[in-house]
Amino acid sequence: GSVLAEASASTSVRPQAVRESCATNANSQRRNFLGGTCQSSPSCLASGWISKALPKINMNSQINSLLNQYDSGKLSRRDLVTRLGGLALAAAGSKAVMVADEAPTFQATELNHIALRVTDVQQSRDFYRKHLGLTVSRESDSNCFMTCGDHFVALFKGDRAGMDHYCYSVKDYAVLSAAEKLKAEGIEPDVHATAGRIYFPDPDGLTVQLAAEAHQP
Repeated sequence: GSVLAEASASTSVRPQAVRESCATNANSQRRNFLGGTCQSSPSCLASGWISKALPKINMNSQINSLLNQYDSGKLSRRDLVTRLGGLALAAAGSKAVMVADEAPTFQATELNHIALRVTDVQQSRDFYRKHLGLTVSRESDSNCFMTCGDHFVALFKGDRAGMDHYCYSVKDYAVLSAAEKLKAEGIEPDVHATAGRIYFPDPDGLTVQLAAEAHQP
């Protein structure tokens, strides 16, 4: 904002004066400009901003073209900073598209089940059966699995009520492969290899489980 304001306030400074403030030759000026090392003119102040806004994107040819036009007096400081701003916005948009296009670690196909901690399993079972029409798949004194269409709700006895975990069905699920993928992403999973189950925390500490698409209680 301050760079654009300064450029708008004064557009009569000739390129030679800017070059002299940066370095004694055009090559040094370009190095300073692209590296963000010179702080003596509005165009060089913009360099740090533009270089940070263009991560991993090769804009050197376009920047050099703008600098050549600036050197020859074909662009004012205002035009230079404005066009650099356009490059920054375009680069930021390109980066967002690239991130969005990256393949996910897993491809979830549906929410497989939700597991709840309840203080009284039988009381919760009766509640969900009466008010939501869920049917009992199997149960014991400490848990109850209830069917809801193609999915299910698990009730586990606990001292405090809350969500125990929730589970996504994913394509091509294999527990050991899933564990390696999570570790590669810097996530340490809780693996129950014999049972084929894997759990890991989301950013808020909620427990996520992965399962095969055909997983049933």
